[in-house]
Amino acid sequence: MKIAMAMRIIRNPFALIFVSVMVLLMVGLTALDSFATGREPKRVFILNSYHQGNTWSDNTIRGIDDAFGKSGIKVETYVTHMDAKRIPPSPQHFSNLKKLIKEGYKGIHFDVILASDNDALEFMRKYRDELFPGVPVVFSGINDFDERMLDKRRDITGTIERNDYAGTISLALKLRPAARNIVVITDNTTTGRAHRSAVEKIRPDFPQGLAFTYLSLGDMTLDELAQTLSKLNSDSIVLLLHHFVDKNGTSHTVKESALFLVQSSPVPGFVVGDNRMGSGVLGGHMVTAYSQGEAAARMAMKILSGTDIGSIPVLLNSPNKFMFDYRAMQRFGIAEKNLPQGSILINKPVSALDEYRPQLLAILGAFIVLCGILVYLLLEIRRRKRVEDELRASQQIIKGIIDAIPVRVFWKDKNLIFLGCNTVFARDAGFDDPKDIIGKDDYQMVWRDHAELYRSDDLQVIESGCSKLFIEEPQTTPEGNIIMLLTSKIPLRSSDGEIIGVLGTYMDITDRKQAEDQIKASLKEKEVLLREVHHRVKNNMQVVSSLLNMQSRNLTDTKAIDIFRASINRIRSMALIHDKLYQTEGLSRIDVRDYIRDLSRGLLRAYSIGPNINLDINVDPLFLDIDTVMPLGILINELVTNSLKHAFPGDRPGRIGVSLKNGDGQRLVLTVSDNGIGIPADLDHTDTESMGMQLVVTLVEQLEGTMELVRGNGTEFRITFREEQIR
Repeated sequence: MKIAMAMRIIRNPFALIFVSVMVLLMVGLTALDSFATGREPKRVFILNSYHQGNTWSDNTIRGIDDAFGKSGIKVETYVTHMDAKRIPPSPQHFSNLKKLIKEGYKGIHFDVILASDNDALEFMRKYRDELFPGVPVVFSGINDFDERMLDKRRDITGTIERNDYAGTISLALKLRPAARNIVVITDNTTTGRAHRSAVEKIRPDFPQGLAFTYLSLGDMTLDELAQTLSKLNSDSIVLLLHHFVDKNGTSHTVKESALFLVQSSPVPGFVVGDNRMGSGVLGGHMVTAYSQGEAAARMAMKILSGTDIGSIPVLLNSPNKFMFDYRAMQRFGIAEKNLPQGSILINKPVSALDEYRPQLLAILGAFIVLCGILVYLLLEIRRRKRVEDELRASQQIIKGIIDAIPVRVFWKDKNLIFLGCNTVFARDAGFDDPKDIIGKDDYQMVWRDHAELYRSDDLQVIESGCSKLFIEEPQTTPEGNIIMLLTSKIPLRSSDGEIIGVLGTYMDITDRKQAEDQIKASLKEKEVLLREVHHRVKNNMQVVSSLLNMQSRNLTDTKAIDIFRASINRIRSMALIHDKLYQTEGLSRIDVRDYIRDLSRGLLRAYSIGPNINLDINVDPLFLDIDTVMPLGILINELVTNSLKHAFPGDRPGRIGVSLKNGDGQRLVLTVSDNGIGIPADLDHTDTESMGMQLVVTLVEQLEGTMELVRGNGTEFRITFREEQIR
C-alpha cells in the first residue's frame, strides 16, 4: 500500500511538488540549524545592579533572554549581580567586585556588555577599560539619564528608564474622576527621594484643587504606614513609588510591602514600575523591567550582527506600557472598556477558549489542512475520472484506427510475449478477438512453424535498437496456405527511451509477388524477341544499304545519285542508332556524354568522312532515362547529317560541334553547329523541304520545343525543350 501511495504521488505533479518543497524546507531548516549550531557563539556579559530574586532584576534578565532566543543568533550569557539593594554601593564594594569579575572571567572574550540600571553603568564607566578593553557597552533601566554619563564615548549606548508619573496620575484621575487627593508613598533612600522630587516637579501641571499628600516609610514603620492608609477617604488615590527601608532601617521586599499596604487601603493603588504588579495594585503607565531588558538586547543584537555601536543612538523614549491587575479592577469597579487601548492585563480569568487557544488553533489548523486535502482529493478524483474517460475514448479511437487499416499491427514485450494487436492480425493468427492474443507467443499461433524466424528478427531489433524494414517473410494461414509478407519492425521504447519491446506491421504481398513473377517472365520473352528483331532489322538494313550502293553505280543522273547516297547514309545512321540503343539494353539510365560521343563518331564513319572534318563534343555530365536517348539520337543524326551534306562540299575541311547543356530548371539545350559555307540568306530554315530537315522540325513540334537558327560564320541550330518532353 505504501508503494502504491508513493507511485500515486510520483504520478501526480502537484503532490510531487508539494512533497519536494516540504522535504527541501526540512532539509534547509536542518542545514540552517546545523550551521547555526556549528558556529562559534557570541558571548555577552550581563552586570545587574540588583540581586537574583528581585522582581525587577529577574524580569530584566527574562526580557534579555527572550530577545536573544528569538534572534537566531547563538548567544552565551554570563550574569553577575551587584546586590546593590542589600549592599549599599561604595568604593570598597566596587573594588571587591572588580577583583571578583577579573578573576572569574579571566581569558574569556566578550562581544557585548549589558549593564542593567545605574549602579551597573557606573561600575562599567570606572572599570570597563581595565576589565574588558574595547568591548561595547549597552545599558538599560537608567534613571535621571544625563549625556555626561557617556563620558563622550561612542562605544556606549542603551535605553533609559523614565517613569511616567504624570501619565500614571492622569490615568488614575480618568479611572477615578471623583478623586481629590493623591497620596504619594516613598522612603528616605536615594531612589525614594528621587521619586518624590520627580513628582514635585510635575505638580504644577495639575489643578490647584488637587491635593498631593507625601508619606515616607522612612518616618514610620510599615504597620504605621498601613494604619495611616486605612483611614483614607474614597476621594483619594495612592501612588506607591518606593517603600523599601522603614525608619528602623528594616528592608522590605517590594511585593510583600506593596501587598500589605494595598490590602490596608480602601482606595486603589497605582504604580510606575511593574515590579509591584500582582501584589494588589491597580496598575499604571509603567516602566517594565522586561521591556528594558528586551530593548537593550535588541541593541546588542545589532552590534553582534556587525552594526557599529557609534551609529546606535541612546533610546530616550522609555518603552513604557499600560498594565493593570484584573482582580484589582474587579475590587474597585473598573471596566475593561475604560482602559487605554493595548493595555496589558494580569490575573484575568482564562476562559476555556483562551486557556486552550494554542491547542484549538492547532486543531483548527489541522482541520483546515484536512479539509484542503479532502477538497484536493475530490478534485483529483474528479480529474482522474475525466482523464480516464478521455483515455478510454482515445483508446477507442486508436483501436478503431488500427482496426480500420488493412495493415497487420502487433506489439510484444522484451520476452517476445504479445501485448496487443489489431483485429486483422488476430484473425491471421486464428483468433476472433485481439484480447485472446495477449500473453501468448509465436509458438502458440497458427504460424508456429515460422516462429523461430520471426523471433530471431524481433531479438535483433530489441538488442540492436535498430529497425528492420520491408522484410519478406513467409506465413502459414489458418487454412494451411503459405503466403508472403512484407514486414517492418521497430524498437518499442518507454518515455525515458528504454527499449521495452518491439512494434511490428506487415501486409500480404502474395498477389504482388505473383504478378512480379509473371511480369519478369513476360519481359524475358520480350527480351528474346527484341534481340531477334534487332538482328533481323540490322541484317535487312545492311542488305538494303548494299543493294542501294550497288544500284547507285549504274546511275548517271547526279540528282538521282545524291538521293541514293542520302538514303544509304540515313539507313546506315539509323542502323547505328538502333545498334547503340541495343548496347544499352537492360540499363535504366545511361551516361549521355559517352552515348553522344560514340554516336557522332559513328556518323562520321558511316559517311566515310576523312580527317579533314573535326568533331567537337561538349556535353554536361548527364544521366538520362533510356527513353530520352532515342529522340536525342534522331535529332543529332539529322542535324549532323545536314551539316555533312550541305556545309562541306568536296573535300573542304571544317568543324562540327555537338553540345547538350542543362538550362535553367529542367530545360535541355541541344546545339549542333558547323563552320561550313552556311545557309544562304534567301533560304528560310522553316522551309523544311529545301533544307531536308522535315523529320527534325516535326520532332521538335511534337516535343513542344523551340528551334533557333543562328547565321554567321557557318550555321548553328539551337533546340530547347524540357527533359520530360522528350520521354
